[in-house]
Amino acid sequence: IFAGFVVFPILGYLAHELSSINPCIQGDNLKDLESIGLSGTGLAFIAFPIATAMMPGGLLWAMLFFAMLFCLGVDSQFAMLESVITVLADAGVGSRWPRPVLSLLVCLICYVIGLIFITRGGIYWFQLFDYYSALIALFFVTGLECIGLMWCRHSTWPSFVNLVKEWTGTRLCFLHRILWKVVCPALLTVMIGVVVKKWDIMDAGSSKRFPEGAGYLPSWSIWIGWLIAILPVLVGACFFICPNRCNGKDAHLTAVCEPRADEAQAEGEPSEVFPQTLPQ
Repeated sequence: IFAGFVVFPILGYLAHELSSINPCIQGDNLKDLESIGLSGTGLAFIAFPIATAMMPGGLLWAMLFFAMLFCLGVDSQFAMLESVITVLADAGVGSRWPRPVLSLLVCLICYVIGLIFITRGGIYWFQLFDYYSALIALFFVTGLECIGLMWCRHSTWPSFVNLVKEWTGTRLCFLHRILWKVVCPALLTVMIGVVVKKWDIMDAGSSKRFPEGAGYLPSWSIWIGWLIAILPVLVGACFFICPNRCNGKDAHLTAVCEPRADEAQAEGEPSEVFPQTLPQ
């Protein structure tokens, strides 16, 4: 709601100002702004800079806007990189390296991959990743979380409830269990079905070059996009199907997959990962 109060007045102001110099833009129709690229990423890098430049004290507002974008980018990188690094560390990748070295290596790899976004066709690659990267993987991973929490082991849910109570002081009720066990997986299944219903999501087949259209996308971009979409799912499926080796350097993978001590005790099984007594 707060973002709407910020975004739409600026877009309305730009539409009103541009309508006096561009006959193709109507002052009361925000969709006309799409014809000049003021949508999607254009909002942050075109529309808002134009609006801040027209404000009183435009330099100050421009500096504050740049600082805001920088903080948002850094904050997002903390969350995304920490997720990747935590998974790699738990899987034992780079176990001989200090955590800062592993973090630096992941950052360098991401930096090299990101160089494609500053090429002449960078905006098209950016839109390709933006449209397809979270297309299936996000729904698939979220569904696996629900399945892993509610369907794999009977003792996982009671243990999770106790941990939430211990860490937050909130007791999860029966409604949470129904939502995560039935409702959320069903909704995710429907959303995946809606997503895969359309093959050419970015309308590459009907795209045209400037100025007749919004930009041309070759037909092979559809295959690249779907490869981006299903690649995380395929990697996850490979790790799930292929059994882990339980000796040598891969022994830590077994430890990651072992149940916690409280889960093992709830099922009456001995826990080898978290022993009940410490060695003397």
